[in-house]
Amino acid sequence: MKTIIISDIEGKSESIIPYGLNVGKHTRSEVDILHIIDPRKKQGVSTPYGDSKSITPGDVMSHTDIQLREKNKASLALHRLLSAEASRLDYPLKIDVKIETDSVEKGIRNISKEYPGSILIHSLEPANSMISDLGEMLSVVRDLDSLVLIVPPKQKFAVPEKVTVLTDFTEDSHENTVQVFDWLGIFDPLINAIGITRMKHFMDMEVKSAAWKQVVEEHMSSSKSVKTTVITGGNRNETLLNYVRRNEPDMILLPKIILKPKVKKIISGENTKQLMVALNRPLLLY
Repeated sequence: MKTIIISDIEGKSESIIPYGLNVGKHTRSEVDILHIIDPRKKQGVSTPYGDSKSITPGDVMSHTDIQLREKNKASLALHRLLSAEASRLDYPLKIDVKIETDSVEKGIRNISKEYPGSILIHSLEPANSMISDLGEMLSVVRDLDSLVLIVPPKQKFAVPEKVTVLTDFTEDSHENTVQVFDWLGIFDPLINAIGITRMKHFMDMEVKSAAWKQVVEEHMSSSKSVKTTVITGGNRNETLLNYVRRNEPDMILLPKIILKPKVKKIISGENTKQLMVALNRPLLLY
């Protein structure tokens, strides 16, 4: 298993790469840092993808020269960051930096297929010229087999001691839940799985939660049992936010099914992006 960090060194906010490096350290996994350079950059083109800074006196740079310059700039920035973080980690972490000129979607899908079962770490504030919107990033990662950890900028790494899992306790969630619990096992956190429903469906979800807990605990390596909680609320997103504010978990686990169009049975899908930003803590999509 690898820890794969999508580079955000071009962003305005503090990079999440140090957080990802600590994930690699604590899970004792190799780390790949994937930096994608937009292949559409062209000198002097006034578009969202244009590279106006490349206009200098003298000969016009070729497209190949521009790409090479961007690779060298990214390589230098990553080298500086990694050099500064090496002493802080105090751990012989194996890091492989990949700088590619490709579409972000293709780059992410390729590396996910190459290393199945890995965890992909991405900033909550995408910092690539080709993916500058959270919704676009979520549409890329929703179909990946990999776990996806979305980290807010400036988030300092801490071993997750309390984890909240959002689920509807259905049978089809067992396989993915066991996978994510395997990854969490090394941290051995307290896990509370919550389901949000209306009062008329409360007893039905209580029954499902008991069956869900039994199946999950049979596959867990954790020394702690899983707690399940059924919460009633008309507005699922607001109910989840209130729960998180009261309990302050270190990490929240969200099923990728919430990213699918027209799926609303776990949370209100049309407001998923706003919810993720409002939660403002590491979100692990499984």
